[in-house]
Amino acid sequence: MLNARFSLTAFVGKHGVQSRHGGTPSPQRGEGGGEGEPNSRSFVTPSPHPSPLRGEGAGRNCSAVVPSIDVSENSSSLSLGRNAESARFGLFVMILVSAVVLLAAPFASWQARAQERVPGLTGIDHAPDVVQARQLLMSQIDEEMQPVDLVAGGKDLPLDEVKANVYRINTMLAAFPHLFPPQTKPGPDAFSTAAAPEIWQDFEAFYGQVDAAAKVAYDASQATAIGPFRESAKKLRAACDSCHGKYMKVESPPRP
Repeated sequence: MLNARFSLTAFVGKHGVQSRHGGTPSPQRGEGGGEGEPNSRSFVTPSPHPSPLRGEGAGRNCSAVVPSIDVSENSSSLSLGRNAESARFGLFVMILVSAVVLLAAPFASWQARAQERVPGLTGIDHAPDVVQARQLLMSQIDEEMQPVDLVAGGKDLPLDEVKANVYRINTMLAAFPHLFPPQTKPGPDAFSTAAAPEIWQDFEAFYGQVDAAAKVAYDASQATAIGPFRESAKKLRAACDSCHGKYMKVESPPRP
């Protein structure tokens, strides 16, 4: 809302009207004063508003009232309003840009992964083949364990032959835990596997138990007599049975 202040601007018209007294009226003595002075006087337009100090008759020297509009305060208000509006608009733009960036980041990351796919992730690209590979490896370990179990049961066999068996078992057990990527977990729609879900619930425990069995097999391969070898063979069988009991899921055959 405009705030208007009114300033008084004097508009005085001088007229060459000759006084009947031949002089200029004195402001102190009234219209008849000032005789003998020059034959001219000033005619003052009375103010349409009475002076609050001198009464309604005063104001011959007051000028006409001319409105003067002061827009400084209004301009300041308008400026503040524009600044506030600009600040709100800037904040809206920042929020909008941030939202776009946050939404675009996951898509860009996914697109980058799709375009820069790392080859060799067999757990992703060839999960059924990985499962088959560990099954074949375990079958070979079981085959190598057959003569070792005979020695553990009391039968004497050539030491060098059974030492070679346990050394190969050590080598295969070193590779075995690396064939269990998370993409090969058992599931309702997954491939056939005897691996139990407990493997991935605490994978470090599973990894450590397989590694311990591999060390037992290596110690047996370093035996210098059949007696110490037999004791190591018993320990190796116990380590294998313990691992199977925790991490191999064996389904009973259906009843006829």
